[in-house]
Amino acid sequence: MFFSVVCRLLVLETTNMKNNIKLLENIGQCPDCKGELKVSEEVECLSCGNKFPIKGELPVLVKQSKLKEVLDSWDSDIEDYSLYTTPSIVKLCEEKTGFTLDACCGVGLYTKHFNSNVVSFDIVPKYVKRALKQNENQNNVFLIADMKNIPFKRNSFGLVFCSSALEHFTKEEGDEIIPNLINLSNDSVIIDVPNNGNWIISFLKNISSGIYEHREESKHEILNHSRLFSVKDLKEYGFEVSGCLGGLTYLKTSKFTSTITNFFMSLCPSLAGTIIGVKEK
Repeated sequence: MFFSVVCRLLVLETTNMKNNIKLLENIGQCPDCKGELKVSEEVECLSCGNKFPIKGELPVLVKQSKLKEVLDSWDSDIEDYSLYTTPSIVKLCEEKTGFTLDACCGVGLYTKHFNSNVVSFDIVPKYVKRALKQNENQNNVFLIADMKNIPFKRNSFGLVFCSSALEHFTKEEGDEIIPNLINLSNDSVIIDVPNNGNWIISFLKNISSGIYEHREESKHEILNHSRLFSVKDLKEYGFEVSGCLGGLTYLKTSKFTSTITNFFMSLCPSLAGTIIGVKEK
């Protein structure tokens, strides 16, 4: 009896997972040619015929030229990062409704804070596997995909969310990625990045001892920062900008201090450790 129940639950879970992935037929597109997708034991492009594996429970929707590289890194020892959330950003997530894309999701720390079903992707298999494990009881979809070739159709999501990711791309890459993120949403976009864009914040970081977070360089190039953002940069992309303490810094300060500091940073984002962009469509 017990064995029979377990088997039924496993079949049900597998069926739900496949049904979730089937969603890619409606909102997904081939990362190589932008063609329509068909999901079976793998994901196939109906236009160019390219096939993309489903490894475990994770579709791997990256360009064919990058596929081997991603599969070879499946069990990589790449270090964890961003293992903390930022309260100001959590609040924004909880306030929004609508089908959500968590772009460059890392280990999926914000997934549980959204008020709807979520599609989450990252290029690092280790992170997405962990994100899936942390949120396995939710009706969400996780996949491996590349921010430089996001495999989704325009206007597929209500909310598009991207946290602590855009600083890992060059300005030229960001100038393509950010408009693409905006085009994927039919309602709103939320992004956040470290604020390194003016001499005041650089000076404060140099003289501070624990107020602002300091970040060590990683041996993995993908984790290192390639671009410095300022409030002006986000405004040029059309975002309304506010500021807050970064998550790591928030953990290092008392609740009273962080609350007061966050209040002033929301009014003057140029002095914030993290700047948040919100764009309503």
